[in-house]
Amino acid sequence: LILLSVLAFCLETVPSIEASWGSWLRAFEYVSIAVFTIEYLLRLWTAVEVPMLSRLPSWQARLKYARRPTLVIDLLAILPFYLGSLI
Repeated sequence: LILLSVLAFCLETVPSIEASWGSWLRAFEYVSIAVFTIEYLLRLWTAVEVPMLSRLPSWQARLKYARRPTLVIDLLAILPFYLGSLI
């Protein structure tokens, strides 16, 4: 899905392709962002199941898990979409 999202983004920058397929490419982008967001939130939600975090209160376990490099990268990947929507 990541590779397809990158491909769709690249194709969207070509004017002739964007003119023909722009609405489909944007729809694919929205679906991709939705999938990535749900996956990120589910990983945060289940952080309390990680053995080394299970002894912490749930909010602390999730906060500690959210600071892991992989989750920070995931957040940085989806955050521009939401910040761009605010502007």
